[in-house]
Amino acid sequence: MDTQALWRLIRAPMLARNGRADEGETLARAALELAMQTDAPVLQADALSALSEVLGAAGRRSDALQAAEQAMALYEAKGDRISRERLNDWVRGLQ
Repeated sequence: MDTQALWRLIRAPMLARNGRADEGETLARAALELAMQTDAPVLQADALSALSEVLGAAGRRSDALQAAEQAMALYEAKGDRISRERLNDWVRGLQ
């Protein structure tokens, strides 16, 4: 399950950056759905982070911020401060 979520969450932002935001969002949401079936909060946060990036690339700022906030909360709960700060830096650039 992890591998299936991982390839999707890696590919989704690439699609969005190349003008294929709809495809990217579909993959990001599929990655999130798979990640949520695991007991791996960092994988779940990574999937939310990818979704946030895709939504940001699509110009959906408020949706991107919402996904990023959820991801940052999971990173914080797990003690992954580096990933949380990396995402927080990205959010600051989005605002």
